[in-house]
Amino acid sequence: METGLCDLGPAVEIVGNMLLEIRRLNKDEKLHGLISKCCDIANGQMKYVDECGFPETELQATIAKDTESDEQTSYGLDMLSGATEGNFLKITAEMLQARNILEIGMYTGYGAVSMAESAFCEQLVTLDMNPYYETFLKSRLAGTNLENKIRIMMGPAIDSLVQLKEEGKKFDFVFIDADKQGYLNYYKYIMDNNLLGANGAIACDNALWYAKTYNQSDTNGKVLHEFIEFVKKDERVYQILLPIRDGILLIKRKVN
Repeated sequence: METGLCDLGPAVEIVGNMLLEIRRLNKDEKLHGLISKCCDIANGQMKYVDECGFPETELQATIAKDTESDEQTSYGLDMLSGATEGNFLKITAEMLQARNILEIGMYTGYGAVSMAESAFCEQLVTLDMNPYYETFLKSRLAGTNLENKIRIMMGPAIDSLVQLKEEGKKFDFVFIDADKQGYLNYYKYIMDNNLLGANGAIACDNALWYAKTYNQSDTNGKVLHEFIEFVKKDERVYQILLPIRDGILLIKRKVN
């Protein structure tokens, strides 16, 4: 697909591929124009959404730039939270007045930094399996006011959650952006072991999974659908699925 043609999701990508095929066959200029306009609107709207948020901080911008250029961050910007989602995480953390924040799935740390920069954050604990990402983030935190605010734990997420429980930790805000097949187990452990504070919330990334969750068209789509169905039946929480980027399931503990 042409660069920048359609970046709004699978449905628009299909329309974009139709446009390329029409161009290739030199068929129906009117249809070509309509599909091209559809793609322009979709891309323009997404760009407008990004422009309406507040600008990245210097540290966020550095992480994004270095993630894109570093050959060992093989997923590039695709796995990065990005400015709009980073804004959402920061605003949500501040609305919750979150002092203690947990992130499951760090990657290169853009989301962690976004939340740690929120006004009330005292400590952010972030979990990951890849030691290179730990080195990557620590080198960029060095000398900043977040250097001692972000704690990185390496190893399987469940093992780290067990350790956090043993330490008596409790979190005001949790962001899950890790292996999709682990979402349900992470959620159950957090809720069943009282790791989420009384007024706490959990945000789960990739809840739409490239439009494959609602029709369960691949393995991750199926497990995410099962996870969302479980949350919907959990009487301890409220939930809403937000169409931000690839979907964020926002879960709020009910206040008794």
